[in-house]
Amino acid sequence: MSNLYKGLLVFLLYFLCFSQTLKWIMLSFLEHSTDEKILSILLLAGALFFIVKNKAHFQFSFSGSSLIKVLIILFLNLLNTWFFHINAISGICFLLGIYFLSEFYLPKQLFKKSFLIVLLLIFILPIKDHLQTFLGFPLRLYTADVVSKIYNILGYNTISNSTILTIENTFTGIDYACSGVKSIYSGTLFMLGLYFIKNSRFSMQLFFNSCVFYLSLAFFNIVRIFILIGFFNILNQPLIADKIHSALGIIGFILSCVILYFLNEKINKNSKLEIKKNILNFKYQYLLPAIFLLFFLLSFISFNKTHTIQAKPIPDFSKINLEKINLTLKEEKFFKQHKEVLAQKYKGKNFTLLITASNNWMFQHKPERCLKGSGYEIKKIDIVKIKRYYLKKLTLKNETYVFYCFYDGNKTLADYSQRVWEGILNPKKNWYLIVFASKNNLNEDIYNNVLNILN
Repeated sequence: MSNLYKGLLVFLLYFLCFSQTLKWIMLSFLEHSTDEKILSILLLAGALFFIVKNKAHFQFSFSGSSLIKVLIILFLNLLNTWFFHINAISGICFLLGIYFLSEFYLPKQLFKKSFLIVLLLIFILPIKDHLQTFLGFPLRLYTADVVSKIYNILGYNTISNSTILTIENTFTGIDYACSGVKSIYSGTLFMLGLYFIKNSRFSMQLFFNSCVFYLSLAFFNIVRIFILIGFFNILNQPLIADKIHSALGIIGFILSCVILYFLNEKINKNSKLEIKKNILNFKYQYLLPAIFLLFFLLSFISFNKTHTIQAKPIPDFSKINLEKINLTLKEEKFFKQHKEVLAQKYKGKNFTLLITASNNWMFQHKPERCLKGSGYEIKKIDIVKIKRYYLKKLTLKNETYVFYCFYDGNKTLADYSQRVWEGILNPKKNWYLIVFASKNNLNEDIYNNVLNILN
């Protein structure tokens, strides 16, 4: 068998291990916005241009170090599919595995240079929502805590409750747009592109520059939130806060990029990479197909295993004059695919109520995403408070209001990211997702009655 066919066989089996991930990537690409599709196409075209420009010639040579790295990637992906089912992690594992697998075919120097290309290709993956959930929420917690302490030092009575700041009897939620994740996402793209264009090699200086860059992004985001809270809560000028919101974010992002650029200019561009060869005997080449087949079988079993439903049953709401109704076709299809979630829908006077129950955060959804997927446009997002409970209020373009929260029988969460982190820190705890949809504002009595029944 020629090297070409051996290489194709190895890649085919590797792709088979990530068949579910590839399906997710393709479906996600179709759901991308136009600008995201353009970015993905440009990144792919750039990677292809890099290969052509460097006149890559493919010749199979077995590398023991890369085999170990590929095995680690496959093992990490297997753990993810078995325990977490986070598609973004599988997508990143897939691209990193492709990179380490390419060492079997590419010259060493070209292999080293292509690492930044692979990191840039990660931006093809739909990872923004995952970044908002797993990175954005801790950042918002930290930002709320820092801003709260600064205003307390300045003499304003400020209380930080999760991502909600209460100042002088007024409260503001630090939502997704204020997390700084968008700046980190765009900034990382800029940083990797700069390093690639400048042909920067990894060094402690480069690591230091990257840390300074991310710290500057975080600093300017805290300054932005501090200014916005001042206009919104203290000066009572919400219109001004809305107008300067984006401008402050752009200014902070540009300043951080300028800082990174000048720091990077100090790095010696002419230093050469050391190339170390680690080629094992060619006789081990047939080990790869067997390993990939094994990981494919394990991944297939883990992806198709069933999960036991342990969520608390949803009680009957007929005693508060709510009529049980059928789910819509889209809702029914969604919950059939996620059998680990219990769901019921009710109709009241001028509103509908959807309640889901699950003890696993992976199987409860984000209402904003479902609304956008169903064709609705969200015009405004607010946090509202009823007694001691917080809810998220979504104003749709058709003048419909959607209120939702997650409820565990004791407290409510008005943030999907917080629900995810609660699920990670307290697994198996049951949470209800309560969603009201109405042309009018929420009836507080009905809301309190629903919470009392769910207690």
